[in-house]
Amino acid sequence: MAKIINRLYKNNTVVYKVFLFLITALAIVYLFPKEGQFKYDFIQGKPWQYDNLYAPFDFAIYKTEKEVQAEREQLTQAAKNIF
Repeated sequence: MAKIINRLYKNNTVVYKVFLFLITALAIVYLFPKEGQFKYDFIQGKPWQYDNLYAPFDFAIYKTEKEVQAEREQLTQAAKNIF
């Protein structure tokens, strides 16, 4: 028994560091939320009520050549030329 106590006294810094590590790890695990929470409320069949609607991927919007040409003309007419 005396040998064990002497080893603890000699290696008290290591024991203290291990004890602090375990307490810190347990506190972190305890304080983290148990499940994810969704920040927004939504109702199926209704439009999105918040400003930040971003898709995590890109998708194509197909237009006919007439629609593209009309959009280009509208943009060139509305553009302000700065020289």
